[in-house]
Amino acid sequence: MSKIYLADPNCYRFTDDMVEHWESQGHEVKKSLYYDPALARWADIVWFETCDHNLEVATVTGEAHWKLSEMDKKRIICRVIDIEAWCGLHRVVDWGQVDDVIFLAPHMRKLVEQDINFEEKGVRVNVIPCGVNLDKFNFTDRPQNKNIAWVAERWYAKGIDYFLQYAAMLYKKDPEYKIHAVGIWADNATGGWYKAYIDQFLQDNPMNVEFIEHVDNMSLFLEDMSYSICFSKKEAFSYASAEGMAKGCKPIIHAFYGAKDIWDSKYVWNTLDEAIEMTLGDFNRQEYRDYISKYSTTKMLESFDQVVKGEQ
Repeated sequence: MSKIYLADPNCYRFTDDMVEHWESQGHEVKKSLYYDPALARWADIVWFETCDHNLEVATVTGEAHWKLSEMDKKRIICRVIDIEAWCGLHRVVDWGQVDDVIFLAPHMRKLVEQDINFEEKGVRVNVIPCGVNLDKFNFTDRPQNKNIAWVAERWYAKGIDYFLQYAAMLYKKDPEYKIHAVGIWADNATGGWYKAYIDQFLQDNPMNVEFIEHVDNMSLFLEDMSYSICFSKKEAFSYASAEGMAKGCKPIIHAFYGAKDIWDSKYVWNTLDEAIEMTLGDFNRQEYRDYISKYSTTKMLESFDQVVKGEQ
């Protein structure tokens, strides 16, 4: 069994299942939000969740803490999410000290490989889709209603402008449809001209929307939803869409860059007219649940096991 150190600055939002899985196999796991050289020295395997400043510190600025000869004895793995790649943080990493890189989708691999020749650096490249834990999202084929879930931090990359237009257009079609918008307002969307525009639009255009900052149990919240909509312009996967499908919600996913490499095109919209048509169209809870099974946590963790063992 191995000693695994997980460096995850995202407060373990998407890695709890991984830790539980590793521990069930007998591995010893320690974790921290920020790179801890002592834990890195302790571990056999170091997993960097996101290609952020943690990896830069470990491979470049933290060289005094973690010598090359010591690193050669370990397996160093990094899972690239997306925002850090769009910000170019992969360019400041010493990839010669990394064994494996994992991408969530082909479009993220394509983006990073514009700058990094992983073969030349001796890094194994893996594309492993995100997984949703189906055991945490119980499913029943319940009656359809007109409740729509939008789960996203509210900032420009998540498509607030599309959300406003969609909500106003849908209200004109059928005011009984209600959007339940879960998420906090990002700092860059709570002041200045952007917030003023949003406030004015909400005041001037009738729509049926409930704003919620947080829910304690996402599965319970989705129990009363029939649709899960994504307005994002940038995603590596769209975890909210996957969770919605696990509960039998119809996915209505904006065609962000790379979306059609991940999702069946019938679930993806390009224009707001198409999004409205999808909302008013056919509905089949069982179909959505069956589809998302290919993106299960079980399959994701099986692939992770191969990477950890050096078999992928």
